[in-house]
Amino acid sequence: MQSLMRGLEPDSAMMRVVTRMGRWVDTRRPRELTDDQKASVETIPELQHTIYKRDSFARKLEQSGKKSRQGLDRLEKLKRNVTNTRSRLLYDLRKRVREEFDSIQAVKDIERQLAAGTAVHNDETRKLLVSRENMLPQQVFLLEKLITWPTPRSLEKEWKRRNEAVEAVRMYCDVREGGPRRGRRPNRPSPGKDATTDRPATMASTLTPSPSLQREDALRVPEAHVQTAVKPLGCFQCFGNREESDERRMKHYSRHKHLLRHFRYTHLDDRHCNFCNKLTGDEMAWRRHTHENHRLRI
Repeated sequence: MQSLMRGLEPDSAMMRVVTRMGRWVDTRRPRELTDDQKASVETIPELQHTIYKRDSFARKLEQSGKKSRQGLDRLEKLKRNVTNTRSRLLYDLRKRVREEFDSIQAVKDIERQLAAGTAVHNDETRKLLVSRENMLPQQVFLLEKLITWPTPRSLEKEWKRRNEAVEAVRMYCDVREGGPRRGRRPNRPSPGKDATTDRPATMASTLTPSPSLQREDALRVPEAHVQTAVKPLGCFQCFGNREESDERRMKHYSRHKHLLRHFRYTHLDDRHCNFCNKLTGDEMAWRRHTHENHRLRI
């Protein structure tokens, strides 16, 4: 699918390896031939002909009464020929039965999974994953939400399918990306030196209000930043909510992508813009509003 979407040549070797692994672990795939299938090999003309040659030479050798070394060696060769022919025909039949099963069963599995919309399509599959693959129920639920494909033709349902997969990942591992800072800590300025004189004005210092300013004046700085910044670091939805604390309303993030992550987790399901006091109809309209009016590409 990735090669198809990106216009690349398919990795045939990898596809064969994955397919071979899937066939090997499939317990429904025929391992041995049944008794009826083995009996059908005995009626094949090729095997019948080799058996006839062996039996004819054995009767001829017995009637002659001379069991020479050359005659016995030829009889053993004919017996080996019968055994080898039977083994080869059994191998070919087993291979043909497996190939027919693979082609037919694959179509059945694909149709059943497409009808259900997910690879984990019934309770039997869930039980097999738990018992045979030793997977936890949380992992089975995660696979059920991730290994899906677009069955509906509604854009809203596609967004819902995507959101369910994201929520499943969050429920399974509720740890945000990132980690401790790498490298050495920045040196602290000496007590006798004013660090603010040599430090350039940054967005963080712009968003942090001075204690001497009054509350109304302090809110003007983040409000202007939310309105004019190309890549804002403050959340317009939190700022527009007057019921929130001032600390939450004036909170800024160190990077623009951190603000995007906060918005996806907290405000993606909102439909009312607290900053503009405007109501949007659906998720697509909400995304369009945040992009056109607040420069957030969610």
